[in-house]
Amino acid sequence: MSLSSFAIDTNAAVALMASDAAIQSRLGIGARLFMPLTVLGELYFGAEGSARANENALRVDAFCRRLNLLPIDIETARLYGKINQSLRVKGRPINDMWIAATSLRNGLVLVTRDKHFHNISELSTIDW
Repeated sequence: MSLSSFAIDTNAAVALMASDAAIQSRLGIGARLFMPLTVLGELYFGAEGSARANENALRVDAFCRRLNLLPIDIETARLYGKINQSLRVKGRPINDMWIAATSLRNGLVLVTRDKHFHNISELSTIDW
């Protein structure tokens, strides 16, 4: 049994909502999952753009009730600015800096398949 805690990004959230065996196996039984609010926004965005918007929004509602949501606070905003500037200087900007900052702020390993998170040396990630 795992007692690990993880933040999840959007691709991990979608896989968990679909009961993907690969991510469930990688995280193990008993993992505590946390989701940045920005990921929740991306899930609702996807639901709204789908052919079954209402049904998919209800699925997102149910899914987010099973997780711990991570808010954005002042320290998260500071980390966002630091990461954004650091990656801009390196010429490696990414779209998901709020997710990275929220994961760092809360001291969580980020579950993702997005390789661009590897450009953030302070961020620990696992691929599922």
